[in-house]
Amino acid sequence: MMKIATKVEWEKTDNPMIFQTWDSTMIKILCGVTMIAKPQEVTITVKQTLQCGNQAEHEKGGLVEKMLKHVLDELWSKSDADVGLVKSANPVKMELKPNVKLSKCPQ
Repeated sequence: MMKIATKVEWEKTDNPMIFQTWDSTMIKILCGVTMIAKPQEVTITVKQTLQCGNQAEHEKGGLVEKMLKHVLDELWSKSDADVGLVKSANPVKMELKPNVKLSKCPQ
């Protein structure tokens, strides 16, 4: 997709930040970004790579467990039917039209 997008000619739209292809199969949205960090290239030697170890060694040392302890309890489900909750999210309320027949599709 990205290779195609780099070769495509983009047409202007009503919005100066949005462009589209002639057949409207792709859109390009421009946005401003402010860099907070300073990008830099880092060279790591083979010795430093060996010091880092592999994923299995990190898991044995309990790194995964230590990281999971930082996840809030509200995000974990409490039962098989629970999906966990995020308190900062607003609940979604759906109102159906009166006398509407619901479709019955197996999931």
